[in-house]
Amino acid sequence: MKTYRIAVLRGDGIGPEIVNEAVKVLEKTAAVCGFEVTLTPALLGGAAIDETGVPLPEETIAVCKASDAVLLGAPNGTASRGATGPKRACWASGRPWVSMRTCALR
Repeated sequence: MKTYRIAVLRGDGIGPEIVNEAVKVLEKTAAVCGFEVTLTPALLGGAAIDETGVPLPEETIAVCKASDAVLLGAPNGTASRGATGPKRACWASGRPWVSMRTCALR
């Protein structure tokens, strides 16, 4: 059975709530379609600033590079309160993707 390594970046603000539900969908899809997922959480955005002082820690970059995919929540929510200039994460809404063979739902 194929296993996919997925970095889970919950972000902050509403990000964790959305990503937690997306993880449930992902796990159900894996079960129905016959593949497995290994989920590895990492910090991003305001949550990362609060924990490490930077919006995109090197550890997060390493987790993403070691993964097959990244499940990305919203960064820069309420946790990054008051961050300005270089302390605030630079964010672009680019979402690269690769189309994969779809599974037949049973």
